[in-house]
Amino acid sequence: GHYFTFQLVNLKVFSESGEFFGVIKEVIENPGNDYLVVDYQENSYNIPLVKEFIKFIDFDKKEVVVRRVKEFLEL
Repeated sequence: GHYFTFQLVNLKVFSESGEFFGVIKEVIENPGNDYLVVDYQENSYNIPLVKEFIKFIDFDKKEVVVRRVKEFLEL
């Protein structure tokens, strides 16, 4: 589906198993691909906004399901 990147701000991030991994604070537009900046437990981390990692976005529930989310936390 089509959406604007600003619509992703404040959506909650979940792993495929349903664990909560923070809230999207901003989207950084980049040549190549955009990044989500996610606030989680006093820290923030980035997720590339690409289909490989973003499983789906549910605007009704205000949540994003991310594949392999733990890899981004460890960077």
